Amino acid sequence: SKMGMDLIPVYEGEAELGAGGTITIDPVTVQNMGVRTKKVIKKDFYHVVRTVGYIEYDETRLFTINNKISGWVEKLYVDYTGKLVKKGQPLLAIYSPELVTTQEEYLLALKNLQAVKNSNISEVRQSAEELLKGSIKRLQYWDIPQQEIDRLTQGGQAQKTVTLYAPFTGFVIHKNVVEGSKVKAGQDLFRLADLSNVWIQASIYDTELPWIKIGAEAQIELSYLPGKTFEGKITYIYPYLNKKARDVSVRLEFPNHDYELKPGMYANVIIKTDPIKDALVV
Repeated sequence: SKMGMDLIPVYEGEAELGAGGTITIDPVTVQNMGVRTKKVIKKDFYHVVRTVGYIEYDETRLFTINNKISGWVEKLYVDYTGKLVKKGQPLLAIYSPELVTTQEEYLLALKNLQAVKNSNISEVRQSAEELLKGSIKRLQYWDIPQQEIDRLTQGGQAQKTVTLYAPFTGFVIHKNVVEGSKVKAGQDLFRLADLSNVWIQASIYDTELPWIKIGAEAQIELSYLPGKTFEGKITYIYPYLNKKARDVSVRLEFPNHDYELKPGMYANVIIKTDPIKDALVV
């Protein structure tokens, strides 16, 4: 042109494309850039948070079983770690000289009450009843099961050993007793874990915290069970930040009725956040 600018040829059909500031890109360039177009729509927008967590025991479902009296283990029914123990199942039979003496005291108190129950002197009957109640309480304070007390009452003879029963249901994760060993009062014998419900500890970056809320639904996937997902929810957000990693620990709870979620495993965690209603999205 007279102003020194290069003239660019415009072919038929291209004049309208150039009007109004429309930008055109060569088809080859479009192909190389991988350009795609999509209409903008309104819909509920979900932000999905993905992280990695590890499975651990539910701390509210851990139980320690100990004995309240010294003695010797005559028979051990739960004899290995990992065994599933049901509530009411026998754990061990213990021999304790102190326990035998207490049984004899109970039987004497019982015979004494039977002898004076028809007495006309109320103080005598009351004293015998209190003596019997004291013997029963002493056995109960040692966690002697009621069925053992009933057997003692019916048999009328002190037993050398008394069987202790499991007060909870769970898997044995720690065993501190063997058959024939001497145990002291207060010694921890077993530690049980109820695995019907487990915790998963996951780490969330502080920038994602606004999306995380207690009660939010979550899913996990395990590498040894490809294609299978488990449903749970967030139950606790820890009130402090891990300084080095700049993340926050989040606790999730998952039911585990088939015991497929095993403490110590790692899991891929997908957290579903609350939706933004009618958001403009592509």
